[in-house]
Amino acid sequence: MYWFFYPCNKLVAGNRHEGDWERVAVQLRDGEPQAVTFAKHGGDPCRTKWSELNPRDGHPAVYSALGSHGSYSTEGFHRVSHTFDRTSDEGAEWRTWDNVRPVDREPWWGYTGWWGAQQHVNGFNGPMGPYPNRQLPGIFTDEPCGDADKPPADPPADPPAEQPAPNAPKTVEGAIQRYEEFLHAVGREDIDTVCEVAGPAAKQAEDQGFGPCESTFASRSG
Repeated sequence: MYWFFYPCNKLVAGNRHEGDWERVAVQLRDGEPQAVTFAKHGGDPCRTKWSELNPRDGHPAVYSALGSHGSYSTEGFHRVSHTFDRTSDEGAEWRTWDNVRPVDREPWWGYTGWWGAQQHVNGFNGPMGPYPNRQLPGIFTDEPCGDADKPPADPPADPPAEQPAPNAPKTVEGAIQRYEEFLHAVGREDIDTVCEVAGPAAKQAEDQGFGPCESTFASRSG
């Protein structure tokens, strides 16, 4: 597992916060690399076979999306939730393998809190980083990443603002849909979405003295 830390997630609109942890994972078999799992906020992890990657001196190339820093195996536009990530071959190349440090030897190892200010607004909270025994979903996923999406016919100058998910219709199907959204968010440790889906119950718990949903859920899940 390789983690990348950025001081700020600075999308122009919809998702700006202090601190940004991103990651990729190399899948091995008998010590030989087989694939790389790519992760990003707002989407499920996916994998690209080692033979399909574009290596740099024997190392897989990882594209960091503009502003969001989501990790991808190709350049271009990539659909994420209600917006697009953008990667390019024209960006600066970082030889990260020359600056690898084991996380369990860092002075902050063991910290399970937030890496950035917490405004308790969806899309504007700092993330949690690597810590002992953290459960990370999708590391060994078989879901292929596929090619980059074609850019929209008229790509906007600025990424569109993320909109809160609309309330599902009050039907059995709608309730199941919202519950599945909740479970996926729990698996991704997407606290903002968890608290948005659980809004009424979270507000009731806060009124009973449990504190804001974002901090209470994170402390219990950490």
